[in-house]
Amino acid sequence: MVTGKSEKVVGNPDVTWEKKISYNIAAELRFFKDRLSITADLFKENRNNILTTLETVPGIVGADVSVLPPVNVGKMSNKGYELSILWRDNISDFNYQISGQVSYARNKIDYMAEAPYEYVWMNKTGFSYGQYKAYVNDGFYNSEEEAANHPYNSVDGNHVQAGDLRIIDINGDGIIDNKDVTPTGFSNIPRYAFSANVFLEYKGFEISALFTGSAQGTFSMGGYMISPFAQNKSNALEYMYEGRWTPENYASGKKITYPRMSLNTSGTQNGATNSFWFRSTDHVKLKNLEVAYTFRKLGFLSRLKMSSLRLYFNSNNLFTFGGKDLIEGIDPELSQDDKTTEGIIYPITRVFNFGFKIQF
Repeated sequence: MVTGKSEKVVGNPDVTWEKKISYNIAAELRFFKDRLSITADLFKENRNNILTTLETVPGIVGADVSVLPPVNVGKMSNKGYELSILWRDNISDFNYQISGQVSYARNKIDYMAEAPYEYVWMNKTGFSYGQYKAYVNDGFYNSEEEAANHPYNSVDGNHVQAGDLRIIDINGDGIIDNKDVTPTGFSNIPRYAFSANVFLEYKGFEISALFTGSAQGTFSMGGYMISPFAQNKSNALEYMYEGRWTPENYASGKKITYPRMSLNTSGTQNGATNSFWFRSTDHVKLKNLEVAYTFRKLGFLSRLKMSSLRLYFNSNNLFTFGGKDLIEGIDPELSQDDKTTEGIIYPITRVFNFGFKIQF
């Protein structure tokens, strides 16, 4: 027996580059004898000819979307700003410098050749690229009576028990299905990114600090982060076991952080497409702190042919404020390429360094 070959995806010989039209307005201002500096930049960008697959071909044609060739018809827009402010001055022997930066960027899919759905929230067009979508959660079913009165749930063959996540029937048709999946949170790339730098120096003593942060970003939990014993080789995480829903935990008023315990959440109302698992990454982090002192006029330096000796201590990832919705170990700065990547939960590492620098 010889396995035959068949053509799958049809090629498109007319594929070309996408095109971009961008607008940019920038200003750089200086005041008070250059002690205050302000830089501002506004931008808008329109892209077209983006390569995308046609989803507007009706099924009566007999060609599945997966075999249609990609074409240059997609459109996307992006707009935002960047702002930077710096103040530096000295008072006698005291020197200081304070600066801050903030950026905002938001994109929107203007066209991607998809057929319009019954409800606007079901489309990707009109929303940001990477926008998460999920069933809207409204707590838990806390009794068998509550579970018995749920809308018909097509997500898991209508199997609902006490301790399951309660899904809202968004369109009010009495059925929980894909029509109730709506935009949830943002994408994993925050719209706002900001930082601040502080530098203080007095007669050889130096203190510098770097703060970073972000806002309007979302982390999507999945895989072993929501399924105990995932792939038959992992354990239940502490927050799953300690915070799981049980009649006793609910009756005692204990904070519930996980639905009823089950071996697998895939394809259920407790699965990754529930807004319960989407967490904000908004945070501020003390990224770096350094304290130093420089010796310059000591006798032993000249005897050792040294012009200066600098002693310093610095630390990275010292404190993180915010991101408390994330389970312990997830860094709010984490870039999420694959939400089920193993090893994604790793404690944020704090680094402490002591050192010296000699100049001859």
